[in-house]
Amino acid sequence: HHLSVLANANDTTRSRLFQQVLRHGCHCDGSRPPLVANWSEPFLFYASQARPHKNILTLVRAYHLLRHEHRVQQRLILTCSPAAAPPLAELIVSLGLRDDVLFLVRLTDAQLATCYWQADLAVNPSLSEGACPFTLTEALSVGTPVVMGRLTVTEELIVEPHLRETMLFDPYDWRDMAQVIAWGIANRVELLALQQPLYDRLSRRSWQVASEDSIRVFEAAASGSPHPTATDLFNSLPAQTGRSG
Repeated sequence: HHLSVLANANDTTRSRLFQQVLRHGCHCDGSRPPLVANWSEPFLFYASQARPHKNILTLVRAYHLLRHEHRVQQRLILTCSPAAAPPLAELIVSLGLRDDVLFLVRLTDAQLATCYWQADLAVNPSLSEGACPFTLTEALSVGTPVVMGRLTVTEELIVEPHLRETMLFDPYDWRDMAQVIAWGIANRVELLALQQPLYDRLSRRSWQVASEDSIRVFEAAASGSPHPTATDLFNSLPAQTGRSG
């Protein structure tokens, strides 16, 4: 899932759109923050609805650790509705994070893209997904590095040991989550460079490739042969011959 809606926009246009989005932001109690013009504070970004398996409570606990032990300056921006998640709002208040967590809800594709583009780091702490979370390609498509929970569906695509070590964390352990996020903040240029070859490979997975993969799986099932895994299908993508622009 690639966010191409801002592909031809310049930095000024993207920044202006982000300022427009911020005007609709709110704290966990629904109040509007006193945002100044040209707000440029660094932030972490997680785009998700407030569902239990999305693991936002654990992310907030990790974020509390980041603010108070790792001394990170980044705010946390979420896209879920605080009104729909009272336990989340209560946790944010109890940890003293009311002014540090901002909610931006009902974003358009262009607004979502500009939030990813403006973020220092995208985070996905989900406990379970049917496939590799969109966060990976959505963030990398606008040049923002990503850290994620260590799930079977992520490890199927992220097979390089050093990349796994640097960008994946135990989604049940907020201390491990905080540690990996802190490393990503401090080493975001290095992390993005490590992730770029992965994104280049994933960006070549077209609908035609996906349909061909489906046929391979169905044919294997019909013949009783072992079906190819997600890793097999990913590795079958052709090597890149030139750097994409």
